[in-house]
Amino acid sequence: MGFDYMGMSYQEQKARQGVPAWAIFGLSLLFVFLVLAALYESWSLPWSVLLSTPVAVFGALVALWLRRVVLGWFLPPYMVQMENDVYTRLV
Repeated sequence: MGFDYMGMSYQEQKARQGVPAWAIFGLSLLFVFLVLAALYESWSLPWSVLLSTPVAVFGALVALWLRRVVLGWFLPPYMVQMENDVYTRLV
């Protein structure tokens, strides 16, 4: 003899199983793509925006890292102030 979930209990059991992360990530990329396509009124331009964003973030992190290394060579006392810099803590 078994039992079956009904009503709210069934929904709680389904919610406990969860949605895979790849599905949420894929749907969010699709949503962002469709919003950008509506914004630019083009199907090809959103691809360049989506593909260039990680490159821009990586370039900003490299610039922060270079600033820290170069100033560490030439201005060691300045490193005391740089350790408290909010942007440098990300790198």
